[in-house]
Amino acid sequence: MKNYAVPVIITLLATVTSGGALAFSSDSEAVGEYFLAGYVVEDDYSDTSRMWEVDVTVSAGGKEYKTQTDMDGYFEVGLSAVSGITINFERREYEVRHANSPYGALSPVKDSEGHTYAVDVGKIPVVTKTDSRGVKHAYRFVTDDLTTGIPVDSAYLVVMHMTVARVVVNVSYDNDAVSGAHVILRSVSGESTQTGTTDSDGVCVITSVPLGQYYLRIECDGFKTLSSITLDVKGPLEESYQMEKRPVEKIFGMTVGHMLMVIAVAVGLIAAFIGHYFYRNLQRTKIDESDLDGPDSDRPMR
Repeated sequence: MKNYAVPVIITLLATVTSGGALAFSSDSEAVGEYFLAGYVVEDDYSDTSRMWEVDVTVSAGGKEYKTQTDMDGYFEVGLSAVSGITINFERREYEVRHANSPYGALSPVKDSEGHTYAVDVGKIPVVTKTDSRGVKHAYRFVTDDLTTGIPVDSAYLVVMHMTVARVVVNVSYDNDAVSGAHVILRSVSGESTQTGTTDSDGVCVITSVPLGQYYLRIECDGFKTLSSITLDVKGPLEESYQMEKRPVEKIFGMTVGHMLMVIAVAVGLIAAFIGHYFYRNLQRTKIDESDLDGPDSDRPMR
């Protein structure tokens, strides 16, 4: 099963106005505001791709600046202050695992999610680059510079990884899909339980499953229950299971259902016989009572 742990590289850059409070180099001809910028890259240990829509919040000088990474995984924030800088990275269903910098420019800030890091730009070497207009800007890369084309070093990454995953369970019997099967995922720690039901194709999809170990249980009428299955959810997971028919109990060669039907028919016949017997006896009793008056019962008495 493929491991979908997700490292994310954050490359931080900085430029400053010629008259700003922070100057990166004496030959810098940077113009405009002070910028904090960088790239967010998702790596599944086989292919590298840029991550977009990562929420980036930069705090500096008591102010907050918010942006999102674009399709290239790039973000840029213009700042009016250059001291007390922290940066926070958020994306739904991801979290920061660790942040390493070859210059020690990032240090974790204690918060509830662990997504915030202090930025010490004074420790970052200066790189001067020229933009499309021929204007020079001073940059400071807190990790590897993705624009150089040099492969990144995993030792110098800010790493994010998925916190939840999508679990797909396929249920079948003798190569036929089993629909209506009840699928139960219970964490080994007992903290969470998630359930689902297979569709007409025998597929059950459970989304937003927190990463971790789970006990899997599959129940369906007419089939043996599958249990004692352990799943290690490290990322998107798909598993297939074969069900077995539940043995049918028989009495005198008949199933319980057939036996109950026979008993019901027998009881019905007995009830009908008894009813018919009493009906005939009641009718005869009425006739006998009327005969007690005799043939002359209607003649007037003298």
